[in-house]
Amino acid sequence: MVKTIMSRDMKTLRYSLLTLSIGVLLYPVTSTALEFLVEDPAKQVQKYYENIARAAESIKTQIEKQAIISAMASFAEMGVENVNNGFANVIARLDKGEEERQNLEQLERSQPASDACATLTLTAGLNEGSCSSVTQQETLVRSRSALQTLATAGGIIKQGEEVDYQQINIANMEAARAIVEECAGLDGNCEKPDLLFSPPNRTLSAKEYRAVQIQEDIAVNPKIKVPYAAGLDRDSAAFKRAQVDDVRRENMRNEIRSAKENLLITLNGTLVDGVRKPGQVELYQRYVDDRMGSTDWICEVTNACPAGHVYAPPAEIEKRMIQLDAVMLDLSLKQYQSALRTESYLSSMQQLKVSPL
Repeated sequence: MVKTIMSRDMKTLRYSLLTLSIGVLLYPVTSTALEFLVEDPAKQVQKYYENIARAAESIKTQIEKQAIISAMASFAEMGVENVNNGFANVIARLDKGEEERQNLEQLERSQPASDACATLTLTAGLNEGSCSSVTQQETLVRSRSALQTLATAGGIIKQGEEVDYQQINIANMEAARAIVEECAGLDGNCEKPDLLFSPPNRTLSAKEYRAVQIQEDIAVNPKIKVPYAAGLDRDSAAFKRAQVDDVRRENMRNEIRSAKENLLITLNGTLVDGVRKPGQVELYQRYVDDRMGSTDWICEVTNACPAGHVYAPPAEIEKRMIQLDAVMLDLSLKQYQSALRTESYLSSMQQLKVSPL
């Protein structure tokens, strides 16, 4: 661009010099006139040529200055344009970067937490364990219903046949024989009372689980007592008072049995049709071990992993915190339920002390 300006100005200079030369030629200085005007014609002619040279030099200088000014204006215009283009590029890049950042954040928020599957597995396991728990407890209640009827002299709601001493003895002998025969096939686990409180990260086998159930039956005394109402007239007031005492005794005994069964289910799950399913404590233990016991999980949530490990963005950390809060809330609720059950058991024990069976 500068070369173009200089070329245009040089053409202007040549045109100016040519015009000046033509003007000199159009007005020649005659020797006759010079003779009357000056004494030294040669010097006068030299002055004219010097004036022409100075005029040409002045025109050249002026054109050069104009070219410099034009170049400076062009440079300034180009500089302003470059600055504007630079700002426009910066703004465009900033907008593009902001858009990419928002898209990335949206993608991070839309994706589930990387450990969400484990939390869903825990939830599904707890729900399945709850259903299995209900099934197992209902099965145990039905299996004890016959003994409950005998122990309460036929029952209050649905009256059965009259109970005598011989029936009680036969039922107790059959219950004892069944326990001994079943324990014989459980590899001696019926004589290991520490199985219930097994150490962490250890689960009971099907045989060990069944052995614990038998131990709990023995602990609450599987043999039934001869009911107070046995031998009394069913229509008498004495029979009804005695039967109420029988029902009270058996209900409190079965309450203890249900409490021990609930503890077994909570710690070691259920055993339905020979299939053992994990309990709540076992599931929670696995969940905690996969997180608090894992160095990889700890370094991920703290973003302290060495190079090469997966980076956990803020949205991922937030989702994991929500999951942990949900699990802790569930644990708190179960602790409250356990406290209520404990309070009920203590109240029952106190009633036994005040009014023993």
